[in-house]
Amino acid sequence: MVDAIDEIEQEARRKRSWRPARLQVSSPAHSTIEVSGWAKWFPADHVSMDHATGVTVANHCRTIQEEHYHVRRASISMEPLLDMTDSVRSALDKLLKDPQSSGATQDFQDTLRRQLGAHTSPERTRTELPVHRYFDTSVWDTSVVQLGDYSRLNADTHYVIEEMTFKLAELLADNADLVTSFVRTILDPSNTSVANSFLHDTMKMTGHLDDLKMLNQISEEIGDPGTSVRGLFGLVQVEHPTAVAIGVGNKLTTSYSLDLPRLKPDTLLADMESLRASLGITAPGAVDAVHRPGNPSRR
Repeated sequence: MVDAIDEIEQEARRKRSWRPARLQVSSPAHSTIEVSGWAKWFPADHVSMDHATGVTVANHCRTIQEEHYHVRRASISMEPLLDMTDSVRSALDKLLKDPQSSGATQDFQDTLRRQLGAHTSPERTRTELPVHRYFDTSVWDTSVVQLGDYSRLNADTHYVIEEMTFKLAELLADNADLVTSFVRTILDPSNTSVANSFLHDTMKMTGHLDDLKMLNQISEEIGDPGTSVRGLFGLVQVEHPTAVAIGVGNKLTTSYSLDLPRLKPDTLLADMESLRASLGITAPGAVDAVHRPGNPSRR
């Protein structure tokens, strides 16, 4: 068995000796790849791969990686609006005094963004690096390993997220129209039509978030360790990728799908009452009188 494996590796080396090999790495769609060390500039002699879904070590192969995200529950949180910093409170007070002011709206959004911090959506999920024409590999804790030229590997990964929580503050920071609806609801707590409009606008906003922001939120819920590629003295170590293809003439393709449930805004109205109380605006019974509209379907 060992002799047979040695013969396969020697034949693979002979076939790829006339062309430079490439190392292709993909991370989960909700993550990013961090490349460090000398891997970008110096071809690797040895590539170690750890905790991958699928690995292909051959030539002229096709690797297809598909990821499916299933979210069971989705809700909206008022945090950190219920515990505002002085700067956010000051910006909101100015906006409540002049709701039609575009400058006050912009200042409120800018202040929210500063409190929320940098919101980085995943941008780089693929990388490709040079490999020496004579290289060795080691693979650890990987679901599928494909050896043999002109082959095809299909790998599916399913992620199940029990609950995804959207922050209303992040939605407000991204949409001025939602800020206007939010302010109207605060200032007119007894108007059920205004409250219904705010609920509808909020759910519409969550239903049209771009995929990068959705994946960023999923990354926070999952607690993803990230994909890393580290290179030093001819050794490249790849950790937590979804797919890896190493060899000559390989093609690596990735795709993903999002399966989201209906949004549940039930606690949002009660939290709005708490926010009004902290601002000194009350209207008993306003929450019970509000009709909860259906959730618009996501594209």
